[in-house]
Amino acid sequence: MVKLHALIIDDNPGVREALEDRVESMGHTFDSVGCQDDALLRLKEQGYDYILLDLELPTRFGKTPLIPTGTNLLSQIRGSVLHRHTPVIVVTAHGHDSPDLATRVFKLGASDFVKKPFDNLETAIGDAIARRLPSTERTRISTTKRHALTPFTGGDFIVTAEAVELCGVRLCENTSGRIWQIINLLCVRTAKCVLPACSGKDLADRIKVERGEKAIAEAVKTFRKRASELLAEQAGLACDGNDIIATTPRGYQLSPKLTVEVAAGVTRKNGKVAVPEKSDGEERKQWFLTQLRKGKRLTRRDYEKQFTVSIATAKRDLASLGPQIEFVGAGEVGHYQIR
Repeated sequence: MVKLHALIIDDNPGVREALEDRVESMGHTFDSVGCQDDALLRLKEQGYDYILLDLELPTRFGKTPLIPTGTNLLSQIRGSVLHRHTPVIVVTAHGHDSPDLATRVFKLGASDFVKKPFDNLETAIGDAIARRLPSTERTRISTTKRHALTPFTGGDFIVTAEAVELCGVRLCENTSGRIWQIINLLCVRTAKCVLPACSGKDLADRIKVERGEKAIAEAVKTFRKRASELLAEQAGLACDGNDIIATTPRGYQLSPKLTVEVAAGVTRKNGKVAVPEKSDGEERKQWFLTQLRKGKRLTRRDYEKQFTVSIATAKRDLASLGPQIEFVGAGEVGHYQIR
């Protein structure tokens, strides 16, 4: 018999230990964390059979605990493909157990609301698990949960004339309609050999969608959800929808985590798309080196803005150029130059 596995989220070490004892006494296993950031990391790594959530949490260790942090975390859990059906039992201290707060957390998707000192905790856990899912859906999700998921850090995104694949998992086909057209537009590189960012309006106009931006948003949302499910089930990867089609200030764009390859012979209305000779990371770095050799003073922020990449991606790319570049100056006034 598979033991139930819980995630306990509470910033108070004493309360957390008490919850751990109660969970362990029920024959369940657990992980426990004390802040929002640590909880999100755990939730991305694997699935849980249920979650005990204290609302008054800090975002990270050392910060002030706040109720909005807990409610925000609850919303994120409910928005996750892997955890959208996982029972979340909110535990609350005296003074934060008003009817209004209870109503709010139930609207956000909480399974139950238990006041400290948790007299009915075992009953709440049992009831929440019993009603969590229809048996067929529970079987499918639990199969995924038995195996810890690997956080998605990047992979080959291959577009052929028949289908789109990521890390060997087929995400959609040329019969998939609107999302197929959207992806094909997003992988046509610009004159600077970078992947374009397209607004919903631009995509709707080019595809000629009657319902405009709303139809594009719905197609992207559906694709993100389905892609995350497929990658979890078939590749054991914890992948957020934005890891594939990202929403940037300039519009929708294929994520910089992807190494995009377009198969030779794939055509668009405006002609053939060349197969890129280098990965996105190499292209970004070559552009940066070229600009520095021209004497331009560039910063990490310039790199992030040029390619719409995260701070982590920019730091990683620039660190790999360490033997060729150096940072001169300090802080905001510093910049990179060729060694």
